[in-house]
Order: sequence, then C-alpha cells, then structure tokens
Amino acid sequence: MKNQLVKSAWFMAAVVGAFTFSSCDKENEVVVPNAGKDVEVTIGVQMAGRPGGPALKAATSGDDLNMGESYQTIQNITIVPFTGTQAGTNIVYGSYTPGTDANKYASATIDQQTDMFRVYGNVPGLTAGSVFSMPDLSLQAALGVPGSLTNVYNAHPLYYFCEAKAAASADPTPTEGFLVGNGTTAGDWATAAKNAPVGGVVGDNNRVAIKTPLRYAVGALAAGVQDNVTGDNATKEIFFDGETVDSSTEFKSWTEVKKALGEGNAIIITGMIIEGQSQNFDATFQPAGADVRVYAEAASTALLDADLSSNGGKVTGANIYSVVAPEADAQIGVHFQFQNNTGYSFILNDDDADNTNNTVVKDGDYFYMYTTLDKQPDKNIFSAFTSTILNASVTDWGRATTTPIETTDVEIGITVSMDWAEGIVYDVEL
Repeated sequence: MKNQLVKSAWFMAAVVGAFTFSSCDKENEVVVPNAGKDVEVTIGVQMAGRPGGPALKAATSGDDLNMGESYQTIQNITIVPFTGTQAGTNIVYGSYTPGTDANKYASATIDQQTDMFRVYGNVPGLTAGSVFSMPDLSLQAALGVPGSLTNVYNAHPLYYFCEAKAAASADPTPTEGFLVGNGTTAGDWATAAKNAPVGGVVGDNNRVAIKTPLRYAVGALAAGVQDNVTGDNATKEIFFDGETVDSSTEFKSWTEVKKALGEGNAIIITGMIIEGQSQNFDATFQPAGADVRVYAEAASTALLDADLSSNGGKVTGANIYSVVAPEADAQIGVHFQFQNNTGYSFILNDDDADNTNNTVVKDGDYFYMYTTLDKQPDKNIFSAFTSTILNASVTDWGRATTTPIETTDVEIGITVSMDWAEGIVYDVEL
C-alpha cells in the first residue's frame, strides 16, 4: 500500500436498470436535464494496489491491510453515475477477489448526459436500485480497551474510492477519467471504449472504460517498537520489588532486570493511540466531523530487534497495523501503550533525587510514551493510498506517563522514523 501501484487487476461491470434522478434532500437538489436520454452501457473499472477487507476492530497482521502475502476481498463495489451534481441509481457490482472475478459484467441503463462516475468499495449501505446517498461512516467507540481507556475509537475500515470525469484525450491512453465507445459483444468494453467523450458526456455510446483506478480512500500505518535503552539509562536503578518506595527500597537497573528475566517479554507493547483522526467522511472521502483519538491494538506484543521496512508495499512483522484517515495537520500526536510484565515495579523521572515520591508503575500496569509527528513540505503525515512506517525506539523507561497526556509539554523517550514510498524519513527524539 504505497504511492506506487503494486498490483492491478480489471473487473467488468455491465450496467442495467432504469436510473431515477430524484434528490435525497433539498440541499443537494439539482434539476435533471430534461433533454437526457437513456443508454444501456457496459462499464469497466480498473483496480489499483492491493484490495482490502471489511471493517476490523484491530488488524491482527499485515495481511489484514494487504501488507502481507494474502489479498482481502473488496465488498459491495458500487458504481454511481452523475449528471452534473445529481447522483443516479447505484450500480452494485458486488465483491471483487483478485484473480477470480475477471470478465464478469452486468447491465444497466444510464442517462446519456452522464458526465462523471464515482466508484466505492467496502462502503456499507449502498443498495442496487436506490438513488445514491452517502451513508454515515462515523467511527464507533472502542470498547474493552486495555488499560480501561475511554474516549477512544476503533479505526476506519479499508475504504476504496475513485472519481472519474471525461478524459480530455484518448491519445495517449489516459490514467485518469473515462473513455467511451461502442461494442457489439457483451463485455468488450476493453477493446471498444477508446474515445474521449464528446462534450464530456457518455452520449449514445454503449461502452464506458473508467481509467481512474479504484484506490484506497484511506492510508495505512505500520508501527514497530524497539528497546534501545542503553548507557546511563540502562544502568540507572529504577526497578524494585513491591509496590511502594521508602528509604529502605533496593533498586535494580534495566540491565539487571533483563538479565534476570532472560528472553521473556519483560515489557510489551499493547497498542497505540493516534490523535487527529477524522470521525467521518463525506461522499468524496474528505474529512468530516470532529477529530478524535483512534486506538489500535497491537498485532504482536514483543518488542522488535530491527526497524520495519517496506518490500514492494509489504510490511511484515510490525507490532501495530492500523488504517488511518488522511489529514493535512501540521502535527499529529501518537501515544504508545505498554504493559509492565517484569515482575518488578519501576519509578518515573518525575520527582526528587531520593526517589521516594516518584510515580510508580507497578507490575501489570499499563503506561504510555508520547511523540509528535510533523508534516513535511511535500507530504502529509497520513495520506490516501499511502502507507506510513513508524519505527520507535525506547531510550528511557523512566520518561513514561501512567495515563495518555493531554498536552505536548512532556519529555519524550522514544525515537521515531517515518518512511513513505518516496523515501521520506522522520527522525524524532522523544
């Protein structure tokens, strides 16, 4: 799921059934051109990238976001013709599974004045024969979150979307817009639809090829966390037996704790909170509604030994995979959620030198580390059809907090790097 298309496939959908052009509400009401006539057409749509699956509470592996070896079926693929700003009747193609749905088509009748198509995938509530109305895609509150977190939401599913207006020219073959033509054999749109639409409309042609690929309408985040506590922070004595500190408490260092525990997961990553996520989308998948916090549960809790990287769009072995809503914010906050499974408590760097009044993270407790990610001049932090890789390295367990912070006035204890398809990398010391 990178900027470059990794795989593509074609499916064909023919188009049948009379379209009605009544408006769903006064705000969107548009007068239908009374000169419009109907034409029966076959419509082809190009798929781009890796298909995605239905809504997920949490991605359990890279495969759930098409970053692994398997490809998820796209559900409820729906083509919507437009005459001006007036939506027509939904043309529901159904599901698409890579490699299995070639040369399928159905028929439908659309207005000859159709000058735009929108295609949706994995969007629920779009039914055949109904005039298009964008369903409410509001995020749902996340329940049963580790650490008893509240006021967090589940991530969006992998939605797909494209919009195609008339291609200005058929030479060279466009990669955006739609072409038209006439054919006599069912499903032959690929060979027949090779002409730029006259006047920008379908007209009396019976073949339409939508050249704009059906792409991810959302982005994806793959995050990994490493233990990079070294030097003075590794020998600093902050771990102890029991749950309270007094003048007789004997402390151990992180180096000593790890040696005593061997290869066990002394501290694990349990999830991530992503700030600034759009709670809803409009009909073109622009952000709508308030910004909220999204919680992504860890797919793998063991801390990593190396940075994540992308191999042809595939990212394997990440701690966390999550769909992310595209945004243009200058800065986004991210909270990493950990659990202390060392068998010891440890103190944070928040009080006096004798350590008697420091905040204590008990064995079994959840705790957090926070960082901010900054927009680059030519890249948003999260973009549609773009995967973001986030590598984080913990440098000091003592810089944690016991609850997600509400401000940016904190110490940062992890190092972050973010990598896009173009190779842009963020390095942040927390």
